[in-house]
Amino acid sequence: MSTDIIKPEFLKKLDNYLLTHFPVLWQSRIIWVAFYSLTLFGVFFMFGDTFDFEPYYNYEYNYKYYHSENNDQMIFFFIPMFLSILMLCYWLYTQFQQRVNYSKMNLGGFLGTVLLNFVCVGLIFLPTLGLTISTIDVGRVMESSMEGFQRVLTFAVAASILPFMIRQFSLIEMVLTLFFGFIYCLGVVLLIAGVLEIRRMETTVGFLIFNYFVFLGYVLVKFSNRTYTQQTKRLALLCVLALPLIIPAFVSYLGFHGWRSFEYAYEYTLGFKGREFSGLWIVSSIGVVLAIYGWLAYFMYRATLFPIRRK
Repeated sequence: MSTDIIKPEFLKKLDNYLLTHFPVLWQSRIIWVAFYSLTLFGVFFMFGDTFDFEPYYNYEYNYKYYHSENNDQMIFFFIPMFLSILMLCYWLYTQFQQRVNYSKMNLGGFLGTVLLNFVCVGLIFLPTLGLTISTIDVGRVMESSMEGFQRVLTFAVAASILPFMIRQFSLIEMVLTLFFGFIYCLGVVLLIAGVLEIRRMETTVGFLIFNYFVFLGYVLVKFSNRTYTQQTKRLALLCVLALPLIIPAFVSYLGFHGWRSFEYAYEYTLGFKGREFSGLWIVSSIGVVLAIYGWLAYFMYRATLFPIRRK
């Protein structure tokens, strides 16, 4: 009886129905994520401002008022965002525990599943959005918070493909893979900037992108020939997670930012230019990335259905 509020009976029945008839939908836990997220969003959006005490509201341009709003941003944006990221990690943990057979899905099925996973990711951050909108009053502070949302979603989109991959690794293996990938990129930057004394961001990023495509090509060839190893899978994990950082460079190369500098493409993507959630960002950093993720998940999963070829 005590769990009826947090686990309504109709959701339990719907959950069992999805488990029987639509296991991919059930595996995403979409109904539970949607129920909790939308409920919290509604509560925070409607009543969040009751927790926000504004002692200097009548002095909009008073320094103390802006100082109070910065404190509100810490309480109602940064802390909830941190908790949302923890919830995202928990959602990934639930995906790690599932065993779903994707062998009967075609490319469209993989694209749809990746999109479904991203919907879950977006819903996880929805309560924080509702709380921020309800409590932040100063325009500049609100703009800074929305830019923060864009930055988080730009990187969180990578979580959409992880349910296909995380069962291939242990937790410590994933952490070490990310750590050594970061060390490699840092070493390349230090080599270019320190030893070769090249200070242009465009050159440094261009060299990293060249490295990325060399590694990605190596991974695709290995999976295509089914001669992959665990080391190849680790490299594939790095390529997948780094994709959101590659897309802004191509947006710049294709001329979508016109005469503006190469650095502008990354500042625009990461929300530093005050044009958060623009159409270009949605298409390039969300739509294109999800489409590539869907194809990569389809390609690599199909390659792992057959025995590895031994020389």
